[in-house]
Amino acid sequence: TKPTAPDSILPAILSGRAVFSDTLTRYSRQAPYRIEVPAPPRTFGYVVVAMQDGPNFLTDWLMLDVYAPSGDPEQPGEVVIDVGQQVSVDFNVNFSNLPPQPFE
Repeated sequence: TKPTAPDSILPAILSGRAVFSDTLTRYSRQAPYRIEVPAPPRTFGYVVVAMQDGPNFLTDWLMLDVYAPSGDPEQPGEVVIDVGQQVSVDFNVNFSNLPPQPFE
């Protein structure tokens, strides 16, 4: 689900409600990533690519792009992962026009 405060991200990860990839390649036009999703089937209602933009892991995050098939980042799309299924989700980050931040 969409986090309501910066300090809600770590508890979501630790409880298994959120999953994440390894750090992506920086300064690259394209970066492949893979996320292993434990215990499918799972549904994720808020899927983003994010960047830590300061020293505090709990609070210093920017959402760079939100998975939104409608094209409206205010209306995130669901990603459903079934057992044995691979799902492709692509992001397009425009640093000059970031989506609305969830904590503002």
